[in-house]
Amino acid sequence: MNIPKPTRILVSILILLTTGVHAQVMAPALTGSILDPDHKAPAGVTVSLHQLPDSALVATTLSNGDGHFSFPRVRAGNYYLEIRSVSYQVFYSGTIGVSRKSLTLQPFILTAIRPGSLP
Repeated sequence: MNIPKPTRILVSILILLTTGVHAQVMAPALTGSILDPDHKAPAGVTVSLHQLPDSALVATTLSNGDGHFSFPRVRAGNYYLEIRSVSYQVFYSGTIGVSRKSLTLQPFILTAIRPGSLP
């Protein structure tokens, strides 16, 4: 079968574009949840994703009413989370390695700030 050259070029370009879109859709998600010391879910907790080794801020999100948070598209690499909320100590996770698969983290339990202590 003899396909004209312009048609072959167009088909090749469409295949490359489709592959790029598929790769973007398949980027892994990083999800988790936050609990207070009573194992209740505080809403509106700020969760920041930082890249290692330079601590560059990648993204920030807020936890929902169930304490869940999500970073929908995270490139493979090493990261850590910074978790902040009023009345709780700032929490820094350990290193989180993200590969090609989505990752759901174990719940993070915040520590309340004692009255009279400085944050």
